[in-house]
Amino acid sequence: MKRSGPLKLVLMATAGVSLAACGQTEEQADGQVFIDKKQCVSAEQYSMNECTVAFNVAKEADKTSAPRYDSRRLCEDQHGQYTCVPVHEDNSSAISYFVPLAAGYFIANATQGLSDWKYRVRPLYPDRERRHFYTGGGHVLDLDLSSGGRSARIPKKATAKLPKPSKVQTRTSVASRGGFGSRSSSSSSRSSGRSYGG
Repeated sequence: MKRSGPLKLVLMATAGVSLAACGQTEEQADGQVFIDKKQCVSAEQYSMNECTVAFNVAKEADKTSAPRYDSRRLCEDQHGQYTCVPVHEDNSSAISYFVPLAAGYFIANATQGLSDWKYRVRPLYPDRERRHFYTGGGHVLDLDLSSGGRSARIPKKATAKLPKPSKVQTRTSVASRGGFGSRSSSSSSRSSGRSYGG
């Protein structure tokens, strides 16, 4: 798979994200969010080697778990302008689909019972206003701004299995689920009593 354009983690805008948690019923995986390996190392929560491993796992996961769309316009409708790049599969010159650039990556704490880095690390993708961030499977991120924007949690089921290659979505399939992440975030909000502001 070849992306025409460099794969880079873009700065995650945290302004406007606020979360109020109460009465959570869905089991969560706690962890930290980083925009790149350098930020991971400078946070001094993980060693240089651990940050390198996590970043490499995130890049590999991004290749399969990034949401796929049949047009740039549809991708940008879901994730924002200038966030999507074309992907060429099998070194073909034809564009196979479009994906959003990852906005950062989540590392679940080792205390979550996840020993394999492949389960602990998930790339994150923004919605079009960059107010909420999701895993490739559409699971919403809870970001704790009081900790400087690094502490976060995602539903533990998002780490329970390795991401499968995403299906290429069309305007019809996106509309049927109410937009990227809509089903997951609405069910999460209902089950946990969270409210989003901003």
